[in-house]
Amino acid sequence: MSIQLHDWLSTLGQLPPVRVVEVDNDQLSASSAWMRDGFLHAVDGRTRKYFAVYKAKSGQHAKWLAAADGAALEVIPLAVEGGDCIVGGDFWLVGVNSVGSTMNIEGRQCDYQTAKQRISKLDTRKLHVVGYRATNLKNKFRWLRYKFRDLFRGPTASDPIFLFPSSVTQTGKWSTFFDMLLGIQGGDRLWQEWAHIDLVVAVTGRKDAKSGKDILVVASTTVHPCVPNREAEVQGDCLDALETYLSQSGFQIIRNPAPYSSQFGVVLPYNNVIVQDDPATVWLPQFGDAGDYQATDQANVELWRKIGFKVVPVPGWGAFLRDHASIRCATNGVARL
Repeated sequence: MSIQLHDWLSTLGQLPPVRVVEVDNDQLSASSAWMRDGFLHAVDGRTRKYFAVYKAKSGQHAKWLAAADGAALEVIPLAVEGGDCIVGGDFWLVGVNSVGSTMNIEGRQCDYQTAKQRISKLDTRKLHVVGYRATNLKNKFRWLRYKFRDLFRGPTASDPIFLFPSSVTQTGKWSTFFDMLLGIQGGDRLWQEWAHIDLVVAVTGRKDAKSGKDILVVASTTVHPCVPNREAEVQGDCLDALETYLSQSGFQIIRNPAPYSSQFGVVLPYNNVIVQDDPATVWLPQFGDAGDYQATDQANVELWRKIGFKVVPVPGWGAFLRDHASIRCATNGVARL
C-alpha cells in the first residue's frame, strides 16, 4: 500500500517531502479517514506535542503520529473534535455540542460555564461558542415537531438528521423536550443540528471593507440554485437562525448554496473547505458525482472567487456523503510554514 501511495503521489507533480505512517488494519475504522477529529496539535519552539481528545470517534491519529515523530502525547479531558473547532485570526469557534460533551465526560462532569472555560484555555484567542437559538426560528412549531420525533422515535429516512445521542435516557429525553419548549419561548440555550460546525460554517480570514467585521461563509439549503423541499426548509430555518446568532456575535455573513440531500440525510458540506491565507487559496469540495449538483458546485466556486480567493475545485466528494464529512475532515495541519 505504501508503494502504491508513493506511486500515486508521483503523478501529482512536484510536492514537498511526503512521509507515510503505516497503521495496522485492525486499528482502523470506517471513520479513520477523518483525521482532523482525532487530535489537536501544538509546537513550542522545536518541541512538537500531540493532544488526543477524549474518546475521539475517528481513530487514534494522535497516538500514531506521536509514535512516528517521537513526540509527546497527552490525553486531554475535553471533547473538542477538530471538525467542531475552527480558528480565525484573533478568534476561534467551537460548536455548542462540544461544550455539552465536555460537560458530561465521565469523572469530570461540570456545568456549562466550567466546560466552556476549560475549552477556552486551549487558545488565547477569543472563543465563540457556535449554535442557534430556537427563538430565532421562523417556524418554531415545525422545528419542535421534528425534534420531538427524532428524540423519541429516531429520524426516518425522509427526515432531517438532528443527531440526538441514542444513549439519552427516557428521563433525559423528557428533560430535553422541556428545554425545547422553553427554547421556543425565549432564553439563551444554543442548539446544533450538525455533527460539526465546519460542515456548515467556513472562516475566510477576510474582513468586510466597510464594517471591519470578520467574514464567515454560512450554508443555506434554500438559496438559488438549491432546489427547495420539505427537509431543506427545516434545515434552512436552523441555518438562518445560525446566521442571526453569528451576526449578533459580531461577524459579517455570506450565505452559500448547500442543498439538503434526503438520500444521505445531510446538508452537502460545501463549507468543509481548506483555506490558505497567503496566497489566498481555497480547496473546495465538489459533489456533482453524487447527483444533479453541478450548478451548486459552480455557484460555490464563483462565490469564493468573488471573496478574493483562488479556487481549487476538488471533485469526487459525493462518494463520502454517507459518512457526513468532506475534505477538511480528511486533513489536519501539523506544521504551519
